[in-house]
Amino acid sequence: MLSTLLLLCGLAEARVYDIGTKGFGAGLVVGNPSGVSLAWRPDGWSAVQAGVGWNLFRGRLDTSVDYLRTIAVAHPDAPFQVPVYVGLGAKVGMGMLGDGRFAFGGEDPEVALRAPLGASMYFDRAPIELFVQAVPYVQVIPDTRPGIDAGFGVRYYF
Repeated sequence: MLSTLLLLCGLAEARVYDIGTKGFGAGLVVGNPSGVSLAWRPDGWSAVQAGVGWNLFRGRLDTSVDYLRTIAVAHPDAPFQVPVYVGLGAKVGMGMLGDGRFAFGGEDPEVALRAPLGASMYFDRAPIELFVQAVPYVQVIPDTRPGIDAGFGVRYYF
């Protein structure tokens, strides 16, 4: 109950501040998985992010898509802002086939539901986002098990 109240208060506060960075962003993420990170920000408090990267622990290609919602903004009057966000999404892990190609039917395929939690840093004078996130997930295919991905990265907004 208390966590729900804090989340709602954070959502109400986040609408007061507009972080200013909107549009399409592209960059890199380092962690698990490591690869390319894309984002589309239609406004200052929501985003859709997608990623394609190499899963270091499982030795396969992971793709993901998440909806993110800003719940709080630190330093709203500074030359940089630090929004904290939560989200929901999904990932698909593709294993390697015997001939070296990636496919969902390869070794160790995975489908999982994700819940990103992270923070970004946006600068008033540069269209750059620095971010760090932890992403707990629940694998639903081929079996059910929990896990966590994490990483930090940078995106440039066009």
